This record gives sequence, structure tokens and C-alpha cells, in this order.
Amino acid sequence: MSGQGRGFASITSMLALPLVAMVAAGWPAFSRDVPATRLGANDAAVIAGVSRPFVLPEVKGAVENATDWYLWLTRARGVPAERVTLLRNAEVTREALLAAAANAKEQVGEGGVVWLVFIGHGAPAKDGSDGLLLGVDAQRAEASIAERGLLQRDFVRAAQGKQRTTIAVIDACFSGMATDGRTPLVAGSQATLPVRRVAPESGVLTLASSEEVAGPLPGHDRPAFSYLLLGALRGWADGDGDGKVSAGDALGYARAALTALVTDKNQIPSARGGPLDLVLHDGARERGPDLIALVANAGRPATPVVPHPAIAPAPRVSPNREMEAAFREREIRLDVDHRWVRRDFPGPLSRTDLARLGGEGAPDAKKLVEELSAREELQNNFLVSAAPPLVGMGLGTAAGLGVGTLFAGGGDPSDRPERAYLLGGFIGAFAGAAAGALFVTTPIFMYAQLDSDEKSSLARAEAQLAKASNDSERAKLGLPPR
Repeated sequence: MSGQGRGFASITSMLALPLVAMVAAGWPAFSRDVPATRLGANDAAVIAGVSRPFVLPEVKGAVENATDWYLWLTRARGVPAERVTLLRNAEVTREALLAAAANAKEQVGEGGVVWLVFIGHGAPAKDGSDGLLLGVDAQRAEASIAERGLLQRDFVRAAQGKQRTTIAVIDACFSGMATDGRTPLVAGSQATLPVRRVAPESGVLTLASSEEVAGPLPGHDRPAFSYLLLGALRGWADGDGDGKVSAGDALGYARAALTALVTDKNQIPSARGGPLDLVLHDGARERGPDLIALVANAGRPATPVVPHPAIAPAPRVSPNREMEAAFREREIRLDVDHRWVRRDFPGPLSRTDLARLGGEGAPDAKKLVEELSAREELQNNFLVSAAPPLVGMGLGTAAGLGVGTLFAGGGDPSDRPERAYLLGGFIGAFAGAAAGALFVTTPIFMYAQLDSDEKSSLARAEAQLAKASNDSERAKLGLPPR
């Protein structure tokens, strides 16, 4: 079923569909593959799930949902695995999200889709203009949340490239509350709603959980919105049985399910931007759970969903807070302008700085960065850009004057016609400068230009150097690598 128009009426008729692969009378585990397609052959994706922040309350099931999204995108939608970045728990930081988004921008093919999936805590920006996505290291302090949080719009903009569409799936609330809707992330703060009704970015579709609460499934510890939306894409939202599920169909299913199942708080998801009629899966035949039975059985204990065995859950990390604070002073990270920075450095880090700080831990990356940087620097080299045309102009002028001498004849130079000298010198200078630029400067400039694959390799090498430096600093402080 494609298109938004058939949405809610057909979705409500699906509430009594029988369950396939149901875990007892509860929610199904995403343990089976759905039919594979090539819809995502040109796509790229970033998936992040934070179940166990260092300090903030736990978001149960976030990593499991992220893993299930990874398996669906790679196996069902057909996104090449090398174009999908899966970040879990300690791997999810502001810098890692920006770097992964920038990498997806380089990797996505023409006409493809960039998927940005975030499952975890959110918070309102200080000015209320947007929501902040919180990584594993955000502390229970407003200053830390403001510094370590990543604005949704910066996450999306970092991934903007040649793709047809960006689809952002955000399962996080931005009221400043934990998943129970009552506990503030920062002690003493009050729930607030950010103003998020700004004009969406062109070509961006954001599917988001409720602005007020992004809670778990009733009767189970899985973030509700990302779980239901993924189930919808696997076929639960295919009301007419044609195997096609659009973005509007998937959102409509999640909206209808949460309306039926959650009655004690506002947990209704929303969409911004478009297109909602974009078909996200073709051949999706999986039947969803019997939502009516789930509503009728509300309050009874549900059998837990079995984690997918293909990817082991990420381990819990309990770092020393003092050491973590010391590490952040030396941590290399990307700022919003995609520059590598470190707090104890006065300005952005150069590639030479990256190679010096991280080269020992990533020698291959250091070598690649040095080689490609040297090529790029040829474009700014005076001897390459200006010298060949100038030398050619001088030689051409001399040659032109010589030719002018032949046309002017012998005798005293003062008696020779000035026109022959002027014409010969001008033509010679022009021809010499053109020859210098064409046969020397242009080939070197073409060699210095990096193609898209080389630029992507350079960005990855820079990230490897930054990670190597960060791992080294963490080791010095007795902290585990990220």
C-alpha cells in the first residue's frame, strides 16, 4: 500500500490481524528476514542507539531496536553494509554522529536515500528552537547537555549531499524528561517543549516520536515508536496486501497503534517535510501483532522479546567520571562546521596536527592523509599555479621579439618598425603563457584534484587518526577505548 491517503482507515482495519512469529501473547521479535529488495542499493545510513548512558537514566531496548533497524536496512532494503554505520552505547557521541553523517553524505549514490536513525534521550535546546540528541556522555547538568548534545538540524545538515531524500527517524522526546515522562534529566528542571515547527529542510522527511514523551511499548521494554515504525515497514502497515509500504503508511500504523495502546500520556508521533508517499519497502508481507488482543490483555505480564543473535548487545561501560572529564579536555571531535577541534588547542586542528597526534596508532591513515594532503596543497603552490605561465610569457615574449626582428629586417634597432616588435612580442607572450598553463599547470592541477572516492578515503583516514589519538588519551587515563 503506497500513499498517505489510504492511511488511517485501512490501518485501523489491521488491528485484528493474526500474529506471525508472536512471542507468546506479547510483542513479536524481529528474528526473521523479510524479502530482500534492491530499493536501497544507492542508500547510506547512520543508526545510533543509546540504552545505557554513563549518567542519564537507562533507555531500555534502544540498542536492540537500533540493531533491528540495521538488519532491516541491510537485509530487506538492500543498503550495502559498508554504507551503514551502526553506533551503540559508548560509541554514540556528538562527534561520532557528525562524522558518521558526513561519511553517509560521501557514500550515498545518486538518487539514493540517507537514513538517520536515533534512539535514545533527547532534550530541548536552550533557546527552544530545536531538539538536542544526547549521546552516551551527556551529564545531568544543563551546561553538559547543551555542549554534548547535537541539534537535530545539525545532524541532518551534516548528511546533506547528492541524495534524493533524507529520512530521519528520531525516537527521543525533547521535553527534558526521561522515558517515564516524569523524571527530569536535570534535577530541578521543568518539562518544556521546544519550538520545532520551523520550515523543514528541502528533501528531508523527519519521522519523530511525540514531543512530550517517547516511552516504551506497553508491557515491554522497547522504545515504542522506532519498534512500531520498523514493524510497519516489515509489512504490518500493508493493509491492502500489495506488499508496498510508504512512509505515510508506516507513520499511520505507528500513530494508530500508539493511540490504541497508550492512554495515559500523549505519545503520538508526527512527520515533518516529505515526501510521505515514498515507497520504503516492496514485498513486505509480514503480519503484525493483534493489537486488539494486546489492548485487551493490558496489565498482564508479557514475554520478553528475545534479542537478535546476529549482533551481540554492546557491553555496559561504567567509566570514572573524573577521568572522563579530563579526557574531554583532550578529545578530538568535529564541530558543527566539520572542523577537527580539541579544547586545549587554540584553533581547528590541521591534518598535520591529526597525523602527529594519531599517527602512531593509525600509521596507514597517517600515510594516506599525508599523501592526499600533499596533492591538494599543489593547488595552492605558487610555483605550480603562477610560475609556468609567467616563465612561458617571458620565453614567448623573447621568441616573439625574435620573430619580429626577422620581419623587420636588419639594421639599427631604432630604424625597425615598432609594429613588428609589438605584434611579435604580444603574440609570443600570449602563446608562451598559454603553453605554460596548458602543458604544465593544468596537468598538475588535474593530478591535485581528489575524486569523490579519494575524498571519502581522506575523511575516513582523518576520523581514524582522531580515534587513534582519542584511544591513546583514554589509555593514558586508564579508560577503555570507545
